[in-house]
Amino acid sequence: MTQQAGPLAVRPPNLGMLSSMAALAYNRDARKEIGLGQPPESYGGQCDTFLASQCAPQGRIEIAEVAQWRVDLPVADATIPTTFGDRINIWTTPDNQPPPGVTNSSNTLATPGIFASDMIIRGVRVRLLVEPEARTILGNFITESNNLPVSPDAWTINDLNNGALGLAVGQTMLPAEFLWGLPTWKAAYSFWQGYELAILKNHQDALVKEPLTAVGTIQPFAEAEAAGLAFASNQDRVLVLNDRLTSLGVLQQFAPVFFKRLGALTVAGVDVGDFTVSREEDASSAVFGGIGVPQPWACCREPFLFNSPMFWPAGHPMNIQLTALNETFEQDFQRWISVTGGSGGAAGEDLHLPLSHVPGMSGIMGTGVSPVALEQTLDVAPTPVINVPQQTQTNRALLKGGTMLFEIQVIGWRCSNPRWGPIIARAIAQGAILAPQGYGSLTTYLQAQTQ
Repeated sequence: MTQQAGPLAVRPPNLGMLSSMAALAYNRDARKEIGLGQPPESYGGQCDTFLASQCAPQGRIEIAEVAQWRVDLPVADATIPTTFGDRINIWTTPDNQPPPGVTNSSNTLATPGIFASDMIIRGVRVRLLVEPEARTILGNFITESNNLPVSPDAWTINDLNNGALGLAVGQTMLPAEFLWGLPTWKAAYSFWQGYELAILKNHQDALVKEPLTAVGTIQPFAEAEAAGLAFASNQDRVLVLNDRLTSLGVLQQFAPVFFKRLGALTVAGVDVGDFTVSREEDASSAVFGGIGVPQPWACCREPFLFNSPMFWPAGHPMNIQLTALNETFEQDFQRWISVTGGSGGAAGEDLHLPLSHVPGMSGIMGTGVSPVALEQTLDVAPTPVINVPQQTQTNRALLKGGTMLFEIQVIGWRCSNPRWGPIIARAIAQGAILAPQGYGSLTTYLQAQTQ
């Protein structure tokens, strides 16, 4: 099969009798067909040449079929071993039937993994989309109660125990950091390092195995000079997080900082914090466009094209999996999507994250014995100014938010028109197109050409 340098003129059908929507739908579907939806007779004696031009490496990239997951972070630990474990099966997920941990799924195939028509497959693209911006919001992680306590930028154990924070009986508070967007970047990076693309026939025979670092694309990562800082409102992101936590059965909510601690006062003989209202956390600096991604993972990377296109007969399963390649990166990927920071289904420590695992080097800091961590009160006469030993909580709740899209695209052409059969069979007989899954409806044509 020879290749043509440029595209051939195509006689479009008469769309004058179709509505504008029908015409658009026809054009969209026709682009995915061999011959651009036209029968081979439309190309006269040049049908073999046109087929070659469509299959050539420099030919137009056409996404024939696509499967996608939408994953909203964080996800429950229980979903990680089954949905985000050693094998991730986006390609075989039915349309609008997402597995646990996946918010939504889409698939252009009526029967996932099985093409409705014969296909010429040129390659695949694995694409992972992450949040376009990232920010950190400081606040506190508070157990649910019919009571909204003070959420300050800093507080002491005296503030906690002496009622300065307004906590109800049994209600707890932990300093928290809410990372929006950044967890999707961290998860994407480890996912790309930890998994590989596997294309299987008959669910077990591997045709292709390539690490995602060689064939994948992460978007919308940008070059460093394309990134920029801006101030973005936090309230809507906080609401998204709290709704997500509720849906996962977490009994705490995140409250951003609404008060700033100025110091301490002596009230009724006890030490309490002196707070003033603040709106500093109403908005945060946000990085837009990404912080750069290690080359050559450019956002416009070329898709993974096979050395030779493959003919795939209708009705035969093709399984495209993403399989674990590196356990360390797999666990880190799971850690950044997990609500608790765990991996393999086990709970992690992110909801009460220590700064050290060495005994005595985490939790409450400060012995509380003078003269350690003395704070001079802001008392005024007749209350004497005193120095009070203070303690603070060093553990943190690390909260995550953001949306990821996992996508597998098959690049190629549908062969719905049986009149293209003899032309495709001729290309297979010449070795220009491979047929690893057999010939299907082309068997008769191939037998005629070999006699």
